[in-house]
Amino acid sequence: MDLLDLQRPITEAERAEIIAGEDDPFELGTMPLPPSRRKERYLVLRDDGRLVAAVGLLVTDVEVAGATFPVVGFGGVIVSHTHRGRGLFRRAMDPALATAARLGPDFALLFCLRKNAPLYARLGFATIDAPVTAAGIALPLDSMWRPLSAQAQWPAGPVTVPGPMF
Repeated sequence: MDLLDLQRPITEAERAEIIAGEDDPFELGTMPLPPSRRKERYLVLRDDGRLVAAVGLLVTDVEVAGATFPVVGFGGVIVSHTHRGRGLFRRAMDPALATAARLGPDFALLFCLRKNAPLYARLGFATIDAPVTAAGIALPLDSMWRPLSAQAQWPAGPVTVPGPMF
């Protein structure tokens, strides 16, 4: 198994390779979500020449209670249905978190289904209790943050992601 830091957005062909024909890999169905922005870089796992997991990262600003600051947004986190249950989520997320810590912002931020929140909590993410909006739409997903520096504490208040979510 190889870990690759693509340092670029994932291509549609690479995305299709990871999804491997699954109809709704992120289980978002018909949820009313804002559009998703393109990630700046992906860390991917390759097994026998085939991409089987991915974590997308981008640096963007968010606003919390009137203060604007940068975060590393995590999105497009997926393990191919053909390789789930083998510990690949952690094998992809640990180096992605290490990469995020080198990018500069004090916080990582992600959005996930409630059933997946315990997976992220085991990696140090905490749920944001305040309302979170992206592109003016209240997100029907759990929003979670994680410190990327020792002193980082998430501020209280509603969170606004200007533009698309990640």
